[in-house]
Amino acid sequence: MPRPVADLFLMNFTDGSGVFEVLMNVSDVLSVPQSGAADDAVEALVAAPYLAKQLDAHGPDAIREFLSLYGAWNAEELADDAKNRRRCLWLVAGGLHDELFAADMLDVMQETYED
Repeated sequence: MPRPVADLFLMNFTDGSGVFEVLMNVSDVLSVPQSGAADDAVEALVAAPYLAKQLDAHGPDAIREFLSLYGAWNAEELADDAKNRRRCLWLVAGGLHDELFAADMLDVMQETYED
């Protein structure tokens, strides 16, 4: 059965300081729309065990610190750890999508392969 080539690759997101790092499957990166509502796609990312494990390893304080660098949420909003996980994965997917686009690799990643 044909599967996306993107299933074969992980991308590495690192914040500007190099402290906060997340590996994300390219298929998951491509699953998050770059415009419009992304809630359903982000919910699927939150449910992905390999991403949950990485966020668990960072912990709520590191996620909050990462998000605070963007200046888009106040302290009250950043107190919600569940929403922070969603925000974090949304930002990571968006950043990695931009890298794919800049590297002109989207066409290759959207091809398929046979098992």
